[in-house]
Amino acid sequence: MALVPAQASIGEEVKLAGVNFLVEGLPDTIIFGGARAAVLAATATTATVRVPQGARSGPLTIGGAGGRFTSAASFTLLALRVDEAITVYPNPARGMVTLDWQRADFGVEQVRVYNALGSLVAVQELRNTATPSMPLHFAPGQVGLYLLVIETARGPVLKRITLY
Repeated sequence: MALVPAQASIGEEVKLAGVNFLVEGLPDTIIFGGARAAVLAATATTATVRVPQGARSGPLTIGGAGGRFTSAASFTLLALRVDEAITVYPNPARGMVTLDWQRADFGVEQVRVYNALGSLVAVQELRNTATPSMPLHFAPGQVGLYLLVIETARGPVLKRITLY
């Protein structure tokens, strides 16, 4: 079995090439060091997955109707700095940005939005959010520079956005 790429960070896509995927049309289970990956696409010879939160470096375990298999090739999990794992896009933006922490291997708890004068303009709790991203909407006329303070289990992350 081949992994492309053989190293990636949380949230990135990895393609597995081999045989006996999707046997009898049934999806396979792909495990990265104890963490189950979401299968995004599969054929009889390939499976594309997203590296899950909780993944660890080492061989992958694949199971399904075609049997159970542990890869000979090891996967290497690339660690990201906290600020690299959280993105805000588009930037600059008009009216809305997306806060995305899909590549985070830690909890994201809250985001506070401050304007250029240092006034708090919004607070959003993120602890119980089902998806690892959230749109942040701004009222028409809210333009200028804003600072997002994102509270995480590893400490605060600062992101600057420009609204026009």
